[in-house]
Amino acid sequence: MSGKTDIDWAEKSWTVVTGCSKCSPGCLNCYAAKNAATRLKHHPNYEGLAIKTDSGYDWVGEVRCNVSELEKPLHWKKPSRIFVAPTGDLFHENMTQMDLFEVFQVIAEAKQHTYIVLTKRPERMCEFICNKNFFGHNDMFDAWKHVWLGVTVCTPDERYKIDLLRQIPAAVRFISFEPLLEDMGAVNLDGIDWVIAGCESGPKRRHANVEWFDSLMRQCVNADVPFFLKQTERNGQLLKMPKFCGRVWDQYPEARQ
Repeated sequence: MSGKTDIDWAEKSWTVVTGCSKCSPGCLNCYAAKNAATRLKHHPNYEGLAIKTDSGYDWVGEVRCNVSELEKPLHWKKPSRIFVAPTGDLFHENMTQMDLFEVFQVIAEAKQHTYIVLTKRPERMCEFICNKNFFGHNDMFDAWKHVWLGVTVCTPDERYKIDLLRQIPAAVRFISFEPLLEDMGAVNLDGIDWVIAGCESGPKRRHANVEWFDSLMRQCVNADVPFFLKQTERNGQLLKMPKFCGRVWDQYPEARQ
């Protein structure tokens, strides 16, 4: 299943981990759980990981580290931006320490790639990476220029995750405000290198105001942090944005009409 991806800011996906459990308001309409329970339900990497419920689709809580996928980056010779575990959470509480070590050993060896790791669980990410026994060096991640670490933040109540991210040694730290469910208000972007934002998609998507994205963009402009707007909403319609990573909101007037 690993390979090309439709994700705008990555070139490949690495499904080394599949499965999850809902832990955030942003998880309500999880597209990955739906896919795992429907079109992928007979695939060995997904079988039994998600079910259909009266309210939609949900994970069963099992997390699978897929041995068949583990060494794939070692065989991808062309340097690529790789999104790690797009249909799971690498730092889920049911991922063992040994599983995490094996994944990061591959990342350390196949350093021709850039690895983009996004989690909703920065507590576990901090616990693992900040551990002084992490590959023998608690500051080793500072030298890993090919690894980007990020957290998903969907509501103001989740802004504490950004503070946790700041504590983790990383060459690049980023925030994904997707799906953005409320106005974030003031966001401390100190130590943050990149911001992604987007409204929810799908038939059950929740409403988003373009002003929420406007506020985030302006804060990024003031902090000189690159901003990627995936999609927003206008007059009740989903508005897909062009692929860009820019700093100037006024260059994209279609996003605020």
